[in-house]
Amino acid sequence: MILHLLRLPLLASLALILTLVSTPSARSDIVCKDSDATVSREIKQGDFRKLVECLATYVKKGKPGWTDEGRYTLGPPYNWVSFDSEGGDVNEAIKIGRFLREATAQVSVNGNCFSSCFLAVVGSVGIFPSDNIGIHRPYSAADKLKLVNSSDYESYYNSVKGSIWKYLLDMDVPVTLIEKMFSVPSTDLYFLSQNDITLLSQHPAYEEWLAAQCPNALSRDERRDWLIDYNAFIADRPSPLGNGYARNLRDRERADSDCRYDIRWHQLTRAVENHLHDRVSR
Repeated sequence: MILHLLRLPLLASLALILTLVSTPSARSDIVCKDSDATVSREIKQGDFRKLVECLATYVKKGKPGWTDEGRYTLGPPYNWVSFDSEGGDVNEAIKIGRFLREATAQVSVNGNCFSSCFLAVVGSVGIFPSDNIGIHRPYSAADKLKLVNSSDYESYYNSVKGSIWKYLLDMDVPVTLIEKMFSVPSTDLYFLSQNDITLLSQHPAYEEWLAAQCPNALSRDERRDWLIDYNAFIADRPSPLGNGYARNLRDRERADSDCRYDIRWHQLTRAVENHLHDRVSR
């Protein structure tokens, strides 16, 4: 809880407005679609609840199936949440991020993901690569800050920084990237490289847990061969692999993908039900 160290009423009011947002923007939209939920514009209080309710309607429709595309079939949508947000409320973004991890959700960035949007997406177990994820340190509104002395605000800010730092470590964010975030002034943005985003999608505990649930994955060499066959399919060329071997790889990859999706779908369903129940029980 970020507020537990605060004593002064004015600092308590600052806690309500500490934010990570790059530019002023309109109130957020949580848009429910057939295959995902979209978080857009500025993240505000209440958006976590709206996102859970949106995904509840998606879960209610049942697990999506596969689409036949010739020798390959296309799996169901893997990215259950997409983002196009300039940032906003820090606490709400962290709540969204922790929910995404609980649900083992992958996400995509369709547009921009700045400031506290970053806090939300790092909760996912995979981020579809984007050139438009920007980070900087949190701040409070200038009209409030000028009423507070520096030592009081420093104490408050450090307590908030500690809470955000712990959350990012919990989400497997590399320390170097956390340090980078807090080094960037709130008036500027550091845009994540593709290497940064790749590192953000590495979650050892989750990967080991998922591998235990689905133990029949392709070996590294087999996955290399599968990728050769898949790339030939994408290029509309015959497979360079023997037909029997290629079919075996496709069938096993399909079975492993089915297993992983079933596990993740169960986690999503359980997370949604848990948080809908939270609302009913309060």
